[in-house]
Amino acid sequence: MNTASSTLDSLDAVQQATVELTMSARRELHLYSPDLEPRLYDYPPFLSALRALAVSGGRAARIHILVRDSAPAVSRGHRLIELARQLTSFIEIRRLAEDSRERLDAFLVVDRRAVVHRLHWTSYQGTASPDDPVLARALVKEFDALWETASSDPELRRLHL
Repeated sequence: MNTASSTLDSLDAVQQATVELTMSARRELHLYSPDLEPRLYDYPPFLSALRALAVSGGRAARIHILVRDSAPAVSRGHRLIELARQLTSFIEIRRLAEDSRERLDAFLVVDRRAVVHRLHWTSYQGTASPDDPVLARALVKEFDALWETASSDPELRRLHL
């Protein structure tokens, strides 16, 4: 991906941008997806890039994920949830507070600099930029406010039988 913003208009374009930006991550990743969209985040190249960030980023690696509803992902056996269970020191998933669930967009922010942003999470229309620190910081600020009121999701706990 070059350094200019690009318009996204298909699943393939969003997948490619998401994987490329995740592969470029060095320290942190913030992801907001209402239901962990399996076509994007249960996608093997994305999962490989996320695992690489977690294990190669050392103690500084931090991956925070916010969801509105994890039940569909849990019932489908979403591999991102399993990865988070394996790498609890690096990946944390929280559920939005009830009063924050009206949000319609979806985004991924890498190292407070690179962004994939879709104005409506059910659409593959959006933008990707490997270098937009102004938008990245604004989205992380919103994310952090939501994170503070979010909670651990009981749906994501591993059951030991």
